[in-house]
Amino acid sequence: MAGVQERPEYLPAAFADYDGPEKMGRICGWVNGLFDFEIIRHKDGGQVFFRHVEAEQIGDPRLREALAAFSTALAETATE
Repeated sequence: MAGVQERPEYLPAAFADYDGPEKMGRICGWVNGLFDFEIIRHKDGGQVFFRHVEAEQIGDPRLREALAAFSTALAETATE
Protein backbone atom coordinates (compact mmCIF):
# COMPACT_ATOMS: atom_id res chain seq x y z
CA MET A 1 0.00 0.00 0.00
CA ALA A 2 1.35 3.41 -0.94
CA GLY A 3 -0.85 5.48 1.36
CA VAL A 4 -4.21 6.21 2.91
CA GLN A 5 -5.74 9.68 3.13
CA GLU A 6 -8.99 11.18 4.28
CA ARG A 7 -10.87 14.15 2.83
CA PRO A 8 -13.50 15.43 5.29
CA GLU A 9 -14.63 18.50 3.31
CA TYR A 10 -17.89 18.40 1.35
CA LEU A 11 -18.85 14.71 1.20
CA PRO A 12 -16.44 12.91 3.55
CA ALA A 13 -14.32 10.34 1.78
CA ALA A 14 -11.20 8.27 2.21
CA PHE A 15 -8.91 6.65 -0.33
CA ALA A 16 -6.13 4.10 -0.36
CA ASP A 17 -3.37 4.03 -2.97
CA TYR A 18 -1.62 0.84 -4.05
CA ASP A 19 1.60 0.78 -6.06
CA GLY A 20 2.68 -2.27 -8.04
CA PRO A 21 5.64 -2.87 -10.34
CA GLU A 22 3.69 -2.03 -13.53
CA LYS A 23 0.46 -0.40 -12.29
CA MET A 24 -0.94 1.72 -9.52
CA GLY A 25 -4.42 1.61 -8.08
CA ARG A 26 -6.76 3.63 -5.90
CA ILE A 27 -9.85 2.69 -3.94
CA CYS A 28 -12.08 5.63 -2.98
CA GLY A 29 -14.96 5.36 -0.55
CA TRP A 30 -17.52 7.99 0.37
CA VAL A 31 -19.76 8.05 3.46
CA ASN A 32 -22.83 7.74 1.24
CA GLY A 33 -21.80 4.17 0.27
CA LEU A 34 -20.22 4.86 -3.13
CA PHE A 35 -16.88 3.22 -3.93
CA ASP A 36 -14.59 3.49 -6.96
CA PHE A 37 -11.80 1.02 -7.75
CA GLU A 38 -9.33 2.16 -10.43
CA ILE A 39 -6.00 0.94 -11.80
CA ILE A 40 -3.72 2.69 -14.31
CA ARG A 41 -0.47 1.65 -15.99
CA HIS A 42 2.77 3.36 -14.93
CA LYS A 43 4.24 3.57 -18.44
CA ASP A 44 1.44 5.47 -20.18
CA GLY A 45 -1.24 6.31 -17.61
CA GLY A 46 -3.81 4.18 -19.42
CA GLN A 47 -6.71 2.88 -17.37
CA VAL A 48 -6.72 -0.91 -17.09
CA PHE A 49 -9.46 -1.39 -14.48
CA PHE A 50 -12.44 0.56 -13.17
CA ARG A 51 -15.34 -0.56 -11.03
CA HIS A 52 -18.01 1.58 -9.33
CA VAL A 53 -19.98 0.01 -6.47
CA GLU A 54 -22.90 1.29 -4.40
CA ALA A 55 -23.07 -0.51 -1.05
CA GLU A 56 -25.27 -0.12 2.00
CA GLN A 57 -22.83 -1.91 4.34
CA ILE A 58 -19.08 -2.44 4.40
CA GLY A 59 -19.67 -6.21 4.29
CA ASP A 60 -21.67 -6.00 1.05
CA PRO A 61 -20.76 -8.91 -1.28
CA ARG A 62 -20.41 -6.45 -4.19
CA LEU A 63 -17.57 -4.73 -2.33
CA ARG A 64 -15.81 -8.02 -1.64
CA GLU A 65 -16.12 -9.03 -5.29
CA ALA A 66 -14.86 -5.63 -6.50
CA LEU A 67 -11.89 -5.79 -4.11
CA ALA A 68 -11.01 -9.30 -5.30
CA ALA A 69 -11.15 -8.21 -8.96
CA PHE A 70 -9.12 -5.07 -8.16
CA SER A 71 -6.45 -7.10 -6.35
CA THR A 72 -6.22 -9.63 -9.19
CA ALA A 73 -5.95 -6.90 -11.84
CA LEU A 74 -3.28 -5.03 -9.85
CA ALA A 75 -1.18 -8.20 -9.41
CA GLU A 76 -1.36 -9.30 -13.06
CA THR A 77 1.79 -8.67 -15.09
CA ALA A 78 1.98 -7.67 -18.73
CA THR A 79 2.37 -10.49 -21.22
CA GLU A 80 3.97 -8.42 -23.99
